[in-house]
Amino acid sequence: MKVNFYQQNQPLSNGKHCLKKIPAPLKLWRTRKRKNTVRKKKTKIFKPRSSKYIVLTFKTFVSFFIFVFLISSLIYFLTSDFFKISDISCEKERLPCSDKERSFFLDLAGQNIFLVNSDKIIKSIKINHPQIEKIKIEKELPDKVLIEITERKEFASLTFDEESWFIIDIRGFVLRKTNKKPKVLPEIFFKKNRPDLKYNQELDQKEILYSLLVLKLMKDNFILLEKLVIYPENL
Repeated sequence: MKVNFYQQNQPLSNGKHCLKKIPAPLKLWRTRKRKNTVRKKKTKIFKPRSSKYIVLTFKTFVSFFIFVFLISSLIYFLTSDFFKISDISCEKERLPCSDKERSFFLDLAGQNIFLVNSDKIIKSIKINHPQIEKIKIEKELPDKVLIEITERKEFASLTFDEESWFIIDIRGFVLRKTNKKPKVLPEIFFKKNRPDLKYNQELDQKEILYSLLVLKLMKDNFILLEKLVIYPENL
């Protein structure tokens, strides 16, 4: 038999009505439900409206101040004459560069030291002046640039017919051509048809590169060799 707890007035046999007692768990559940309903209503009634104005806190103000300071500093560093290059120091083999070598870097004068692209400058100079092997550029704030140049050194002479000689460095880079046999440099006589050699190019023939390696090893061991003859059929 099911009991309906929501029917409070039940008729008696004598025609009278009595109030039925509500169980304790159901009464507790109704009380909690009423409280939750009141809380929801209060939440809706007293919900704060969104403000149309920006509220500046101390943290927001400090962040904004730092942002403005960084932008201002960046603009100052990029536009101020204080950081424009005015002093260019150039050295080669620990000696002052010649006027011609200093002219390679005249375009740096007046540029902002932070905007100078060292890699791009080095690449451009080495293409136009391949006799330069290495360039080192250092920036010294606020307006000074230190440049160190290393040139290719003559290491050996290469000939194919003993009528003309190509002066090359230790890596096989062709520096110049002469019709007179060099007396100081060791000679590599390559008995093979002369390839199409050009100035300011690096040789890739393995026979010549091996010969340069042999000459270097002998020089490091204080063995002087005047002439090295290469026969291609023996390699």
